[in-house]
Amino acid sequence: MKIYKIFKLKNGEELIIENAKKEDVKEITDVCNTTALETKYLTRGERDNLISEEANLERIEDEAQSEKTAWLVARYKNKIVGHCSINACLFKKRFSHRCDITISLLKDYWGLGIGGRMMSVLIEIATIEGFEQIELTVAEKNKRACDLYKAFGFVETGKTLNAFKYSDGTYDNYVDMIKFLKEPKNLDIR
Repeated sequence: MKIYKIFKLKNGEELIIENAKKEDVKEITDVCNTTALETKYLTRGERDNLISEEANLERIEDEAQSEKTAWLVARYKNKIVGHCSINACLFKKRFSHRCDITISLLKDYWGLGIGGRMMSVLIEIATIEGFEQIELTVAEKNKRACDLYKAFGFVETGKTLNAFKYSDGTYDNYVDMIKFLKEPKNLDIR
């Protein structure tokens, strides 16, 4: 799917959200590896291997040919500052109503509304593609992200205790969240 959206941010500057492109693979790879080191809340961290340009190039090519998936970048002042993705869950008929999303943004660009704009594009894509629910997981102590997701209507559905073990020896839980795009049936969230 082809995505190209232009937004005005809180500070009046322009933000472009578009598909990841082959010609941007070096910059995308730099952003992927930098964000993994800037916060402890992502699944990749300082003890993991860096992502290679080759791996990202392969992902860009795969996404370009895949239905119901997209890997997008956020471009601010002509610089890629973040990326986000939407993926169908498991590509099996029984799961065809579900998708999962990810968002990652360089720390210097937090607080400008970029994460919210990325989220709005992901929700729009999910709606157009006919998904009934969007799923994500987030580190419980990542209050900024949790607040953003709740503001967009995501609800907590469960936790994986001690899912993260940080380099300082502390733990964090994984929180599962869902946003329903279609009224769920036979659902009891407690």
